[in-house]
Amino acid sequence: MVDPWRCRGLAFVAMCLAAVASSCSRPTLAPDAPGDSASSETGSTRAARAACDGSDCTAAAVVAAGKDARPTAIPILDAAELGALEPDGWRSTGLGDCAAVLEGQADAATAAPTASVRVLATASAIYLEVHDDAFSTAIDGLRMGFCGGDGKPTSCEAWSLSMDGWLLVTGPPRQSATGEWTEKKLSRRADVSLVSPTVRRFRLKPLPSSSHQGEASFTYRKAADGGSPRTVFEAMLDFQPPATAVHCLADAGALRRLHVGLEGGSGEALSP
Repeated sequence: MVDPWRCRGLAFVAMCLAAVASSCSRPTLAPDAPGDSASSETGSTRAARAACDGSDCTAAAVVAAGKDARPTAIPILDAAELGALEPDGWRSTGLGDCAAVLEGQADAATAAPTASVRVLATASAIYLEVHDDAFSTAIDGLRMGFCGGDGKPTSCEAWSLSMDGWLLVTGPPRQSATGEWTEKKLSRRADVSLVSPTVRRFRLKPLPSSSHQGEASFTYRKAADGGSPRTVFEAMLDFQPPATAVHCLADAGALRRLHVGLEGGSGEALSP
């Protein structure tokens, strides 16, 4: 049975991210046309959507490039290997197979994903490596939602990251003494490294509130032909530090996974 609170929490995140897009000075992100990503969905993805009546749980699973095997958790880098990324190693070190890989539908001409995001976390930050065949900083963006284990709207926060490094964080709704519901918004610059015309790395810190670390949703939007935005992928991952700890070492400019500690977590070993 689907937990209704979980769906409501995801609905709050979706609502916040939609509000971010409409209140921003950048072009509003229009909704996808019907069937925009349906052709790339697997049966398990469609079943997950149907479980929430196709409305609230829109970030039900990764829409991957013809693959049913997909990451289930954000890897947490073991503290002993933090030196590979800090203080500035993250700028020159690729996340490699140490990270969860989220990919969009393959381009028909090249058979390569039009965009992908690698996600890795530590006890103090989230690291992202975005690959995009043609960045548009005015339109492209990664939307993230973080919800606690109960999935209630009051246990969720929404993050919206533009590819030029601006991060807008919308906190959970809070009720005032007069009964009015409001959300706190905070805009700040994320740490960004422009690696190449097609690769950008980001360091986001601090982490979401510990009470909002349970599930994380990711939606990447980019400009399509003619400039109109489209959803490249949607994904939902467990985010439960330190249960999904991984051990990685820097090798030839990228992190390489040694082994995975899964005790108490719901993640699994990932392939590059």
